Amino acid sequence: MNFELKALSLGTAATLQCDLLVLPVTEKMAAKAAALEKSGDALSQWIAAALAQGDASAAAGKQLHGYQVSGVQARRVLLLGAGQGSARELRSALAGAASFLKAEGVAHAAVCLSAVESPDIAIAVQSLHEALYQYRHTKPSAKAVALKKVTLGVANKRSASAAFALGQALATGQTLAKEWGNRPANHATPTHLAQAAQDNRPGAPDALQNPRPQGHRQAGHERFLGRGPRHEGTAAIHRTALPGRGQKTGAGGFGGQGHHF
Repeated sequence: MNFELKALSLGTAATLQCDLLVLPVTEKMAAKAAALEKSGDALSQWIAAALAQGDASAAAGKQLHGYQVSGVQARRVLLLGAGQGSARELRSALAGAASFLKAEGVAHAAVCLSAVESPDIAIAVQSLHEALYQYRHTKPSAKAVALKKVTLGVANKRSASAAFALGQALATGQTLAKEWGNRPANHATPTHLAQAAQDNRPGAPDALQNPRPQGHRQAGHERFLGRGPRHEGTAAIHRTALPGRGQKTGAGGFGGQGHHF
């Protein structure tokens, strides 16, 4: 999945060619419906009319789906009620858009946050990854999501870049953890996990060779963690502790003697 950060106002979002344009609606945005109507661009005027008629609102769970809106290049437009635009409300609103993002024929989706005051970009990125996640490793019959590209539109790309990178890094780690957590034991052996760590930590062999800080006791379990800003966009298996040697944990477990990576 290709995620990109792009400077987008409501006016420029109207000219963006994509299959689905998603816009969270906040209470402050709804209160400025009259100003939106006077803005001159087709998208703002459509939003203003929908707010004025009560078809759209900032209420949690409220959605309005438009198709081939006049003057808007996106084939579909989706308005999401996002309350005051807090991180929790934004996450909930974007989670509710999952079925639209995964819909057949949606290869490029754009989420425009420029009208949301001080949006939590990192949370938005994580929420989109969560909404798009699909487990298919042992379910070959599951149909893959058509979506290939997600554009996240913000008012100021430069100021949002660090939060966007953080969100990507955290989402990668969370998705990796979810993926391996969903796999049955025989598809998630220590050998598989070691390979996953190597595949997701290019250029960082030292962290794998010396995964425990000095003096760390050998008791506990393995867990996945997203990598920090230094290794943005990747994830790794981080060894917090290991079960005692020779301790049996069953097929696919982590505790058998000789499983060291």
